[in-house]
Amino acid sequence: MAWIRGAICAENNVDSVKKQTLKLFDEIVCKNCLNLCDVEAVLFTVTKDIDVCYPAKFVRECHLELSNTAFMCAQEMDVVGSLQKCIRICVVAKSVDQQRAYHCYLDGAESLRPDLK
Repeated sequence: MAWIRGAICAENNVDSVKKQTLKLFDEIVCKNCLNLCDVEAVLFTVTKDIDVCYPAKFVRECHLELSNTAFMCAQEMDVVGSLQKCIRICVVAKSVDQQRAYHCYLDGAESLRPDLK
């Protein structure tokens, strides 16, 4: 089982949150060759400046096969100087070995994990 992480920046409007959330989730699925039936849970956090919608909503709507998967949204800690307008995702998948997990940081969020470049 693996906890596969990723992050992406978005504007605080529904279209941007939807587009960026799906881009990040789909990249995690693709890069890790995930079968969606192996996804046990998806955790989402957003920074306090993203407050127009829940990112989990869009993944659930676009991936109906995840109807029994646990989704949780939360607000990221507001740390002085931290990256703003950021959506983070953690996918818990039973088909991936943690040592082989490919973590995805896109569109401005690469600075969170420069060690993964």
